[in-house]
Amino acid sequence: MAQGYSLEQRKACDGPLDNGSRAKVIAACTTLLKTAKLPVIVSGPAYLARGNAYALQDADFSKALADFNSSATILPRDPKPLNAAGIVLLKQRKLLDAFGAFDAARLIDGRDPTALYGRGLSRLAMGQGGQKDMDMAMDYDKTIAAFFKKNDLYPGNRCSRVERSRAR
Repeated sequence: MAQGYSLEQRKACDGPLDNGSRAKVIAACTTLLKTAKLPVIVSGPAYLARGNAYALQDADFSKALADFNSSATILPRDPKPLNAAGIVLLKQRKLLDAFGAFDAARLIDGRDPTALYGRGLSRLAMGQGGQKDMDMAMDYDKTIAAFFKKNDLYPGNRCSRVERSRAR
């Protein structure tokens, strides 16, 4: 678990948002992030929450990725911003970039099921195996595959030949 998060902050960052709440999260986090000398313990989760709201509300992936990158810079020992970036990159079918984000999260926490499953899924979609990572993730969290499937992140289609050749 990330260092410095209170239980309330973890719940706020991890909780599901309905459509009406997402716009409020974006507005509230934007206002909060304008605060001078905002403590890291607040700004990192705020960037993560706003990035998630951007990704879910408007599918504004560029803003979401910018916020995830800011959060990852502020909280370098927390795999959540990297996992969130990996998920957005998977949705965009940027498989090499997604693999890199999930692999960086795995380096922070080698037992993180999202990092392991996402890394394996990225590799699988590129035609490079990946089942071992996915199986390991399932050992840590039996529900992780359902999360990826529910969010339409399962590799139904292989990536293009061009993308596979770039991966080699």
